[in-house]
Amino acid sequence: MNQVDIDAIVDVHRKAFEKEEGDDIARLAKDFLDLPDTISISSERDGKIVGNVLFTPFVFSDHPNTKCYLLAPCGVLPAYQGHGVGKEIMEASIDYLSSVGTDAVFVLGVPTETL
Repeated sequence: MNQVDIDAIVDVHRKAFEKEEGDDIARLAKDFLDLPDTISISSERDGKIVGNVLFTPFVFSDHPNTKCYLLAPCGVLPAYQGHGVGKEIMEASIDYLSSVGTDAVFVLGVPTETL
């Protein structure tokens, strides 16, 4: 992945989470992108990355042969939200992770957030 793509992905997450969380989520995305085995799946429109999800591998010490990933973050530029981009990247992610023999995916979230 080149620096232009990395910058675009970080920008997607910054803008998707806006002022309140954007900078923190962008930093998280950058940190995960710096890890060599992180999987990045993006959606493009008109040659521009408009949505992205990252999957970072991890191992349970009791189950070292179980292939697990942590899903975080997942973001779509505000102008493209509600237009199927999130669904598109999640469907592509499921297909890809299945093809590489993934056993489990866990979603990183904020347990104290209420809807």
